[in-house]
Amino acid sequence: MVAHALPKTPNPDVPFFIDDPVVRNYEMLRSVWMEQNSITAACKDARCSRTDFYCIETAFIKHGNAALYPELGAKKQNHKLERLALMLKITRPRATETMILRFAESLSLTPRPTLRTISHILHCHGIGNNRDENDRRYWHGIQQSVRAIRRSASQTGPMRSKTDRRGTFYRPEEALQLRFELFRALGLKQKRKSGDTIRRYGMSRPTFYKYLHRFRHYGAWGLVDWIQPGRGRGKISDELELRIIEEKVEHPRFSLDELMARMDLRCSRSALYEVLRYWELLEKERRPVRLRGLWGEEMPEKPAPLLKTAKEAAESGQFRVPKKLNAHFAHFLERMKSRAFAVCDPGPIVLAQFIDDLGVREALHVYGPKRSEGSEITNLVLLNVCRILAGYETTVAG
Repeated sequence: MVAHALPKTPNPDVPFFIDDPVVRNYEMLRSVWMEQNSITAACKDARCSRTDFYCIETAFIKHGNAALYPELGAKKQNHKLERLALMLKITRPRATETMILRFAESLSLTPRPTLRTISHILHCHGIGNNRDENDRRYWHGIQQSVRAIRRSASQTGPMRSKTDRRGTFYRPEEALQLRFELFRALGLKQKRKSGDTIRRYGMSRPTFYKYLHRFRHYGAWGLVDWIQPGRGRGKISDELELRIIEEKVEHPRFSLDELMARMDLRCSRSALYEVLRYWELLEKERRPVRLRGLWGEEMPEKPAPLLKTAKEAAESGQFRVPKKLNAHFAHFLERMKSRAFAVCDPGPIVLAQFIDDLGVREALHVYGPKRSEGSEITNLVLLNVCRILAGYETTVAG
């Protein structure tokens, strides 16, 4: 609806969607209350019956602008199932709907959970099988807006009266109506400068752009104040809460002290008791349900970092290279520490340290042909590498 209405707006920079049912209801009431048009004409323009108009007007007087939003079709379900499905999917992304169903069945939730219900929950929160982060953010905004409207519609709005419709229609203390009027003032006129209008309505520019971003995504549903999440049982993380549930489901006879000692918990007994009370796990006569191995390995092991040379890989323990060193050559090196030797071509010996630093020996062990490997470090391959580094034009092949 928002995508189709965007090209029709007079001011594309600040769209005000007339096709939005909420905006249409607001304009219908405004036409009667502020512009003093007849109810019949207003209903005709809004394609609304007079009966519906009086229902909307009565709710508007009682609850304010929140009453203009329609009631969305929602399935009645156990709120604990919704919370459980979200906790599992967020903390354990690999959890399938079947796994979530098995976990929910172990808690004996009523009504009995089904795969269809769990799939519906995950879809409505944007965390289904596609795992698209944009979908997750979009559906999170919808859930926040619906929750905020439901709470606002249950509260009493500012005082309004049918006897003084024009004088009591606009209430600046109602933040939602203030945003409606601001977006209406900017959206119904082409290319109007927004700075003065924003200041006149007492809103800062960052706040305005925040609601403008939401309005472009959700229409009038984006103008409501999202509910800030409270702590509640937030004294412990979702992951720890799930671990507590798993442990208690498998060992229902454990007391609070036994559970804290077994899991080495650092939270308070009251926080632990609140979790068990919420999920109705205080009863010790429950039938134990084994959940071990249900999830598998959630976090895959991090791959080893890519190393620059084979020597670094060998030193880090990624593979083991046998030490290939001729005993006589080792004795020769040891003797060189105490006495001088005349060597006609010292190049290979001088370059030996650099060959070792470059990881040539380890690289040959990993990538070199097996038939060229010898039992000593002085095999043909290493000998030819030393010759090349020493500046010989040809290498010995036999």
